[in-house]
Amino acid sequence: LSVPLADTASPASPARAPAARRDLGGLKVLFLDNDRAILDGMEALLGRWGVAVRVAETVAAALEAARADRPDVLVADYHLHDELDGLGALQALRGVCGPHTPAVLVTADGSDAVKRAARDLGIPVLTKPVKPASLRAFLAAQQRRSGAAG
Repeated sequence: LSVPLADTASPASPARAPAARRDLGGLKVLFLDNDRAILDGMEALLGRWGVAVRVAETVAAALEAARADRPDVLVADYHLHDELDGLGALQALRGVCGPHTPAVLVTADGSDAVKRAARDLGIPVLTKPVKPASLRAFLAAQQRRSGAAG
């Protein structure tokens, strides 16, 4: 019995992988969260979608990253255990990136106060645990609006 060591993938695999990478390719996202495990997971997830993702554990690190390479989209957790909460951090980041930089708040805090504060700033909220499809839809909408190409 002879079986080749096939270095070719099934026909469906190559066709799907590049398409999945292309649809969000070229989009630059800055993700701020004080939980390293969440940042690692987001780097892996967004990387699979072709997103150029930068992560930061502190507001200071996020501001430095934004100054070094302006992101297309900002994502921040609400509870950062830092000098600012996520909404304050997004406002500070918009001060660096531009006041109309798309942003989204990620939080497990479903209180009306947080939702109202985010709405007043024009920042949508994704509730934890964030569904990948919801995050992907938000990012795709921002990519279409900004014209970031892949």
